[in-house]
Amino acid sequence: MAGGIDYALKAYNKVSEEERAWAYHLSMDRAEAIACRMFTSGKYSPEDVADITGLPIEQVQRLQNA
Repeated sequence: MAGGIDYALKAYNKVSEEERAWAYHLSMDRAEAIACRMFTSGKYSPEDVADITGLPIEQVQRLQNA
C-alpha cells in the first residue's frame, strides 16, 4: 500500500511543479505584454516599467529596443 501512496505523491508533486512552471511563464508573458503596451504609450521610463511589472530592468530594456 505504501508503494501506491508514494507513487501518487510523486505524481502529484510532478504535476504541481509543472503547474508552477506554467503559471510562472504565463505571468512573465503577461508582464512583457504590459511592458510593451506601456512603452507604446510613451508615458513610462524603463525604470517605471520594471517597477510596475516586476520584470528585471535588463529584460525591460531588451523589450524597449525590440
